[in-house]
Amino acid sequence: MTSDDAIRPGAPARIPPTPGPAAPGRQHPERRRRPPKRSPDPEHPRPDERGERVDVTV
Repeated sequence: MTSDDAIRPGAPARIPPTPGPAAPGRQHPERRRRPPKRSPDPEHPRPDERGERVDVTV
């Protein structure tokens, strides 16, 4: 590339090729989904549900 190519407004830009269907990470898109959230277990309450409630309003 010459110094003229760097400042010329019509210089060709390199565009990376788009990944095809056989690209890594595209074989099984359904595996990228998050697992479903578990239902709340009464034996393991969330941290804010343990102990007695405290009124923090002023």
